[in-house]
Amino acid sequence: MKKYKYPSQQMGIIVINIYVDSMMEYLNQFGELEQSKIHILDSENKEFHNVSDGQTPVSSFQTKSDYTGWAYSVESVNAASFSAISQLSNIWFILVLVIIVLALIWFTIITHIHYKPIHNLVEKINSSIGIKKGAGNGMKRRSNEFNIIESAFENLLQKSMDYNSLQQAEAIHRKRIFIQELIAGQRVISASEWDNEAPVLGLPIDYDRVCALSIEIDRYHLFSENYKPSDQHLLKYILESALKESASERNIMLHFAWTDQHQAAVVLFLKECDLPYEDKIYEICNVYKNWIQDNLEFTISVGIGACVENVTQVATSYRIAVSHVCLKAVFGTNSVIDRLMAQQKSDMDTYVVMGMMPEMIHLLRKGDDGWRDKFEQMVGDLRGKRLGRSELVAFITSLMLHLDKEISFMPPDIVNVWESNYRNRFEKLANLAETLSDFCQGAEDVLGELAVQLKQQRESNSNKSIAMRMKAYIDHHFADSDLSLVAVSDTFDLPSTNASILFKKETGEKFIDYVLKVRLEHARKLLVDSDDAIQIIAERVGYAHVLSFHRAFKKIFGFPPGEYRAIYRTQRKG
Repeated sequence: MKKYKYPSQQMGIIVINIYVDSMMEYLNQFGELEQSKIHILDSENKEFHNVSDGQTPVSSFQTKSDYTGWAYSVESVNAASFSAISQLSNIWFILVLVIIVLALIWFTIITHIHYKPIHNLVEKINSSIGIKKGAGNGMKRRSNEFNIIESAFENLLQKSMDYNSLQQAEAIHRKRIFIQELIAGQRVISASEWDNEAPVLGLPIDYDRVCALSIEIDRYHLFSENYKPSDQHLLKYILESALKESASERNIMLHFAWTDQHQAAVVLFLKECDLPYEDKIYEICNVYKNWIQDNLEFTISVGIGACVENVTQVATSYRIAVSHVCLKAVFGTNSVIDRLMAQQKSDMDTYVVMGMMPEMIHLLRKGDDGWRDKFEQMVGDLRGKRLGRSELVAFITSLMLHLDKEISFMPPDIVNVWESNYRNRFEKLANLAETLSDFCQGAEDVLGELAVQLKQQRESNSNKSIAMRMKAYIDHHFADSDLSLVAVSDTFDLPSTNASILFKKETGEKFIDYVLKVRLEHARKLLVDSDDAIQIIAERVGYAHVLSFHRAFKKIFGFPPGEYRAIYRTQRKG
């Protein structure tokens, strides 16, 4: 029951009747009836409903309501079976616990057994790397042994890698030195020695022919000016890699080594499948040269040596390759030069060519344009010769010395012009010209400018000579009243207009002004130093009319002739 208060302040009671069986049935549906059963006890701890089997309920769990005073209890029907299972679980738990304890003991024993060598290893590492165990506050500081071991192994691995790198670098260096000594002829090796040395250096012993190449970067002075040193190294690496890739595609082994800043040596190892050898080598070099031209901003020239049977003859092959690449002086840059191309040129014979130099320079000095024909004839003869870079330099130097000697006999002003403007240009040509075409273009420009300069100098000297002669003529014939520009022009066989212009250009004075200056200067001296009449003085200096003399003298000196004489003599007496 439950009390209930009405709005009228009266108290009422609400009574609810419950069927205990229904409530028990409701409660028991929440549990499994085979394993447990719920009981309800009243406030006196008596059960509302009797147990059907007559057994006293054993409560394993009980709770009491504060409102009704009833108690609810749960009776475990299969408590015995649960107890047996619980005991069995306890036995397994104890057994597992014993196994774990034994395992820990065994692990501890094994760890101590195996820790001793680790401890010894750590001690050795400490002693080798100088680790000092310090003490603080009377307690020894412990190091992390595994960190020490890890650090030691890392150091050992790094040293091993460094050692391997050094070994590889040393092997590459030994290989490069070995090949360079062979191609330079500084080392003689037999076939058996090669078979022993080659595998160690990574060189093949199974080959049929050997061929050396000489590769040059064309116009290296421009290459070094246009690229920084780091970029130059990268581009040279590209040159090396491109040739190796081209040869690798044809299953040909090679060794590539830079012998100079602008030149590299290559040794190709050919097999019987590469027949015909010369065609195969030319194909590789031509493809390589074209790839460089298409993909880089500079070109190369390649000289192909002879195919020899044994590596002991590689020095001979390389000398031929170097001589071939030097022939780019006549074949031009960006060329692949082999034996067949070299045979197109005859051996160098410079006596005939050198014999034409004095005649060409003599024509140049005289201003005869025939020097150009002689120059082209010399260059044409050189094109048919087996002309190398050294021969080209010798030819340019010889031409410069011939010019130097010829011009040394000319007037000093011409010698100065040659020394200051042209000689150094020939020296630059000798240093930078790589091909005959380079020399031809540069030398023809320099010689052409020199010819114009010599011609202007000759004309200037000639004009100056005529002007000086006209001036001397005036100084000598100033008293002649018939002295005039026309008379002087006729004397020197020149038109009067040309004579006037030439005189003004070379002396800086007009013809009539210079005649007037000479006459009046002589008249002034006569006025001061003599007592001659003014009319006589006027006639002696070339004036037919005294009045003209008066006007001219006053215009120049500011006073008439008589007054000028009086003033000057008065000053001298005072």
